[in-house]
Amino acid sequence: MYKVYDDVITSDEAEALMITFKALPFYFLKTENNYSSNAEIQNKWSDKNTVEAKVMQHEFMQDGEILSNDFGTIEILLKKFLEKSGEKFEGLNRCKLNLQFQNKDYDVNKYQCPHKDQDFDHHVLIYYPFTSDGDTILFKEIANKEYEIIDRIKPVGGRFLFMSNQFHASQPPIKNETRMTLNYNLRKHG
Repeated sequence: MYKVYDDVITSDEAEALMITFKALPFYFLKTENNYSSNAEIQNKWSDKNTVEAKVMQHEFMQDGEILSNDFGTIEILLKKFLEKSGEKFEGLNRCKLNLQFQNKDYDVNKYQCPHKDQDFDHHVLIYYPFTSDGDTILFKEIANKEYEIIDRIKPVGGRFLFMSNQFHASQPPIKNETRMTLNYNLRKHG
């Protein structure tokens, strides 16, 4: 189950968020060789189309613990989304802002490792601060390390993608210099 929402915030609100996001410190994701997925995830879920790329991130919350002084900004954004969409959840477990850079080694058939964000039952909410290339790809697992693409979501500025705990992967941009996604992991309601 997934839904795309394009009318949650105004363009002025989106611009104000970008000003905040541009001022945040970003750090390389702390995994083996600074790649976005660690070796355990790679061994468990990667397929023949998986190609990793470096990712930088700003962590707002991890395992329910607030890690950023700017947490209030993303908390307000989440409340606006919930008011507009009517979606429900039990609690916020993680929130991070990912920043990817242009990678010309990719093509439309390549993606980072398909994965589920958490081991528990949850929803994923992705917000795209600006328009770029590098789709979010949604998968159905058909066999171990074999996937069927069920949809490709374009990163459009101001867009939200709300989905159940399902396999997904990102692509770094090929044409644009950067791609940014705000990723929330929400404990399911009821």
